[in-house]
Amino acid sequence: MKSPALILAGAAAAALFAFVQPAVAQQATPDAGDPRQAMIDQQLQQLKGQGASETELMLIETMAYYQLGMDDKAQANIAKVKEAIPAIEKADGENSENARAARAIIIMADAKQAWDAGDTAKAEAAIGKAFVQMPEITAGIGGQWVNEYWQSKFMQDLSVPMDKALAVVTDEGKTVTLADLAKGNKAVYIDFWASWCGPCMQAMPELKARAAEYSDKGIVFAGVNLEDQAAAAKVGTELDIASTKINWLLETPDFALSDMLNVASIPQVALVAPSGEILWLGHPADPALVDELNKLTAN
Repeated sequence: MKSPALILAGAAAAALFAFVQPAVAQQATPDAGDPRQAMIDQQLQQLKGQGASETELMLIETMAYYQLGMDDKAQANIAKVKEAIPAIEKADGENSENARAARAIIIMADAKQAWDAGDTAKAEAAIGKAFVQMPEITAGIGGQWVNEYWQSKFMQDLSVPMDKALAVVTDEGKTVTLADLAKGNKAVYIDFWASWCGPCMQAMPELKARAAEYSDKGIVFAGVNLEDQAAAAKVGTELDIASTKINWLLETPDFALSDMLNVASIPQVALVAPSGEILWLGHPADPALVDELNKLTAN
């Protein structure tokens, strides 16, 4: 093993992918392929240039696939990781970082399968075993889907009060409620954003494209600014929001709606049914959001 820090560096890099990927995805063309794969390949090349071995690159690649939700590719690598473990243990030692990382990845693959099958007890036991091998790998792979699990539980227990007033960005200072927006429609698509948020601004073309595609299919779009009227109005003018079917809104001064939805980072999208049920909550670049929109508008 050339550098004890390489595995951890790879884990940190993969975690960074999860942060920057959505913004890069906005710039990708339909023919450009999966931007997540391009970023993984780029990072692997950088680590290779820093002296990472083929074994280390394989482990980092597999972990990155899990972190970015590319489970099929991760599973395809698992057989290679299993096959490599004896050689890793012989070359680096059974207690080496590479050996422990490989074992942790294999155990977390089993944990993921159990989790997806709804066998929480089996998944928890596997996560504990993986943690003993290497905590960083365990958190890196499992952190996202565990957080998604608790978010889904949070959503089940929450219903948005549809009479919540939001300030419309107009000189008249009118107000509107989610019930007003949802009336006669299938759902309200709420995009929380701020002008200082780079990824938010990079995601704006996609917000406009989705509004153009789904507005006539029963989805009402609302861009909810978390700053003030001046900031929202400036961006609205630059993006020519007036020509779109997007309701340009402001969050209330006490951030009641975003706090209720536990919006801790932006951009963030909430898809809310007329009843107040939260149908989806997460990053706008998540493919699952488009799946939900297509499901809602299928009929």
